[in-house]
Amino acid sequence: MTFIQISNKAAMRPLLYAMAAIVVALAPIPARADPALWVAHGPHADVYLLGSIHILRPNTPWEGQAIHHALDAASQLWVEAEQPDDMTQLQMLMVQIGLDPSGTLGSRLGPKDAKRLQALGGTMTEHMRPWLASIVLALQPLERVGYDPTLGPDHVLQHEAHLAGKAVAGFETMEQ
Repeated sequence: MTFIQISNKAAMRPLLYAMAAIVVALAPIPARADPALWVAHGPHADVYLLGSIHILRPNTPWEGQAIHHALDAASQLWVEAEQPDDMTQLQMLMVQIGLDPSGTLGSRLGPKDAKRLQALGGTMTEHMRPWLASIVLALQPLERVGYDPTLGPDHVLQHEAHLAGKAVAGFETMEQ
């Protein structure tokens, strides 16, 4: 999910926590939004909540006037985790925290699962930690049919916010 927020700094955290509580409380209730954009008006801020996914095919229509209006009106953009503009930073981080030089992933599995991993990932996943191997293996078939992680709404909106000189923050870091 991507959060777009207009706020003074003092009101920011309690309002975001309240929004998260509302979303959790209302999760069982079907909601309609086209696009998946909701707004909560508060005494100190308006918070826009955009439901999104991280990977899309080129030319997938998702950006509409409502989303651009929300981003234009916002003073800040909050995303799950701020992504670096230079993907080499992300690749270096994946090498640093995603690889396990002490052993192979297949050696942690039973023979049947090790064989399945080898068939799916070849030697590419051999020294990956399980979380990274699962991400890589999940993304491979999507990328083969044209999906691109750089086209996800969170990535695109983050880039647009930077170009507009707006503050961008993540609820967690890439390391987390």
